[in-house]
Order: sequence, then C-alpha cells, then structure tokens
Amino acid sequence: MEKLSILMNSYNRHDIVRPAIDSILSSNMPGGLELELVIIDDHSNEKTWNVLKSYMNDPRIRIHRNDKNVGSGSINWNRSFKMATGDIIMVTADDMVWDPDCIRYMYETLKKHDRYTCVLGIYVNTDSLENLPPPKLKTKEWRVDIHPLTGMPSIPTDGTNEHVTRNLSFAYREFFEGLDEFFHHFPVNGMREETDQYMRIMTLEPRRKIVVDYRAVRYHVHNRTGGYRMNIRRYKKWTRKNHRTFLRRNFGWKAAYMIPFFQIYLVQKWFRDLIGKNLIEPYQKKSCN
Repeated sequence: MEKLSILMNSYNRHDIVRPAIDSILSSNMPGGLELELVIIDDHSNEKTWNVLKSYMNDPRIRIHRNDKNVGSGSINWNRSFKMATGDIIMVTADDMVWDPDCIRYMYETLKKHDRYTCVLGIYVNTDSLENLPPPKLKTKEWRVDIHPLTGMPSIPTDGTNEHVTRNLSFAYREFFEGLDEFFHHFPVNGMREETDQYMRIMTLEPRRKIVVDYRAVRYHVHNRTGGYRMNIRRYKKWTRKNHRTFLRRNFGWKAAYMIPFFQIYLVQKWFRDLIGKNLIEPYQKKSCN
C-alpha cells in the first residue's frame, strides 16, 4: 500500500477551502493508494481556522496553524513537506476543486514511468461551483522541459481557459532527492518561486522527467480567491526580476546569455498576438505517447 500526501496552504479563504477539501476527500482513490491531506493555516484572521478545525477528527487529515502569519507560500510548503509521511507528494491550492477522477488519472500515469517522474494536471478557471464547465480532454501526454536559452518551462497553452498546473507535484519522494530545500524562500516577494524549483530539479541527476496528463482536472474558483493579491503591473515586474535571479542562481555563467534570450522571450509575448508567430519556438525534446 502506497500513501499520497497532498499539501495545501490556506489563508483567509473560508468560503472556498471547504469545497476544496471535500472534493479531495471524495475522490475516486485507485486501489493500493491511501490518502493523507496536510494543511497549513497561515494564521488566518477570519473563519478559515474554524472551518479547518471541523476536520480534526478525520484520520486522513493533518492540520497545523502557524503562531503568526508568515506571508510566504514557500515557507509553508517547506513546513508541510516535512510534515508529510506519504510516498508520493502533491501540491495543491486551497481554491482548487478537484474532479473525482483527478487522482486516479495521475496515479495511473505515474505508474507508467520511473520514480524520477512528476505528473502535472490541468486546471480550468471558473466563476462558480455550479455547472462546472467540462474540460476539453486530451489523451496525449506532454513532456515538459526547461528551455535551454530562456530557462522557461515548456508548459503548453492553447489560449483557452484551461491551464497546466505549474507547481511540481504528484511525484515520488525520489523526484525531489538532491534539493537542498523543497522551495527556496525569497524574502522580498514570492513571485514564481515554482520556476526556481523547476530549474533546480532539472539540473539533478539522474535526469528528472515531467509529464502533463490532460485528463487530470481541477477547477480554479478564481473570483472567490482571498488572501494574497498584487497589482498586475507589480506582479509582472517581480516575476521578471525573479526569473533573472533564478537564472543567475541555477545556471551560473550561462545566465550571461540566457538573460538576453529571456528578454527576447518577453518581447515575443508582447508581439505574439500582433504577428501570430513565436520568435523563439517552444522547446520540447519529445512528446510522450
């Protein structure tokens, strides 16, 4: 029997965290896999802690409340990662409602690969939990790689309301072996810390593999998201600045040429809708069948 540990951080989301938790607990679990849900409450100042306390008697759930608000996803992810006892680790948000078969599909895909593989799913943005939109399911797996010039993960997008989850999750613990820390914390801000994790993971040996299973769906109820918010211009500014920092930290002298190509990538994003063509082609070594 293997155990799946799902890590969830929460802060001031009492209206959505219960549907998120209930959707996980009611999942169609595959045979041979048991569930552990590890939740960190970052000292919420409204009803979230009362909601979480109502699950205290469920043996599948472990809950910790911070003595004070640390205001950092990375610190809380590291804390929940240390608390987890499962063979498989998965990260999720507290405003994600799961399709009943999401875990089953991801576990099925993971078992087809070695223990140094991570499986990503997709999420669909929605404004309501009523009449959830059916995803446009695809059966083909996509192999994610780090672009050798920009350092960007080759996460596919087709311009629809469906997005690939960026957090590295649903992987055996061996996938994370060699990391000095699950997440690196950046005191000024936490923009795109998962990209830093991608870069660190993809420099490890043996070579890690990341695949996307489009059947594994979660619904992001984004209009009911509370907690952390940032002006979109500040968000983009810090995301770009952090990415350049990640390149310097993880690739050393190679950052001297990767940063200029990353700037070209940003220009491409600005021109993409105008000319309808990529200046830097998406990077992928191969697709998985």
